[in-house]
Amino acid sequence: SQSASSVSTDGSTLQMISGYNPDEDNKGLPSIQFLSTESEGCKKEMTYPASTRLASAVSLRKGILVTGGLGTENQTWFKPSHLNGTWIRRKDMLEGRQGHGSCKFNLGVEETVIVAGGWDAMFEEMSSVEMYNQEHNQWTRLPRMLHTRVDFALQVSEMTLTAVGGHSTVSDTKQSPSPWYLSIVGSEGEGGSFGGEWVDLGGTGGTSGAMT
Repeated sequence: SQSASSVSTDGSTLQMISGYNPDEDNKGLPSIQFLSTESEGCKKEMTYPASTRLASAVSLRKGILVTGGLGTENQTWFKPSHLNGTWIRRKDMLEGRQGHGSCKFNLGVEETVIVAGGWDAMFEEMSSVEMYNQEHNQWTRLPRMLHTRVDFALQVSEMTLTAVGGHSTVSDTKQSPSPWYLSIVGSEGEGGSFGGEWVDLGGTGGTSGAMT
């Protein structure tokens, strides 16, 4: 499959979620393939509740969270680790997106997922950022990025969120922006808060290709 979302929960098995088959008129694949370092080839052992592509998956302590994708732009799906093959629909994102960046972020004792950028349903590039609280099943807005950005990676290091790689379109010209970061300010009893604005780190822009 192509444009599948991939994630590993144990470090040895890669789960490739949905995507499409270019040999079948770009048909979406409502399936999950498992690629293990301990065996040859891929195994189809599970179904995904939608045929999509350009979604983004994040591995959490209690399962896998998948957001967005073509045709499922607003949707959020969660697969608990203890329920093999069962997907649970969670609260939709505030803004639908595909080809976006996502990452896990521990906000104090709470495990959250942050999504940013991507294309909307009309393939317009986006700069908005949202955070999902798994415990409360709730999305909240975070400060927008400096500009639109698609097909990129979000990374967390200590109390800093960084957008790397991907591209932006400025005046009809595709550009590779330098990394941008957003600081998380610690706050006693609250686990931290996102303050201020995104900052351009300068330097040479990265290449396209989201990483999880």
